[in-house]
Amino acid sequence: MRRGDFRSGRGDLGLLTSARLAAFYRHILEDYERMQFAYAAMKLVSAASENIDEPEWYYVLSQVLEQLNNPAINQKLIETWFYLQYASLLGDELNLRTDVTTAALLPDKKYMYDSAEKGLRLAEQGDLGADAIKLLRLIQAKPLANVAQIGGITEVINDCWLTARQHAAV
Repeated sequence: MRRGDFRSGRGDLGLLTSARLAAFYRHILEDYERMQFAYAAMKLVSAASENIDEPEWYYVLSQVLEQLNNPAINQKLIETWFYLQYASLLGDELNLRTDVTTAALLPDKKYMYDSAEKGLRLAEQGDLGADAIKLLRLIQAKPLANVAQIGGITEVINDCWLTARQHAAV
C-alpha cells in the first residue's frame, strides 16, 4: 500500500508529488498461488466497487492481503472468507440458518450447495455437515484475523471453500 501527497494540477486532475510505501507484502510475492489469488481478489473488488461504492471493500482487501502475507495461514481459509465477504457486500449473503425450503439447518443432517437456488439443500450425499456449517458461520461473521486462529479445519475447509466460491459465482 502506498500513501501520497497531491497538489492541484490543471483542471480537475491532481499531481502526485510524493509517495511512500505503507506496507510491503513480500511473502505474497514468494508464493505464486497466493500472488495469483491476491491479484484475483483485487480485480474482483475493483470491478465490484465500480457499481457499489462501499468503504468496506478496502477493509476486506486489506485483511486478505495481510493474511496472505502470513505463510502459516491456510490459503483456502483466506479465500473462503473473501468469497463470503464479497458475496455479502454484493447483497447476496449466504444463508447459513435455513435451507432453500426455509427449514432450519439440522446438526445431524448433510447439505449440498444448490447453485440455482443459491443456498443449502438437504442431501443424503451432501458434503456439508455440522462442522462445515459451523465453520462457515464463523468465517462469515468474524474478522479474518480472528478466523485465521481457528485450528483443526483441514477436514472441512475444502468443502467450505467450494461452497463459498460457488455462492460468490466467481
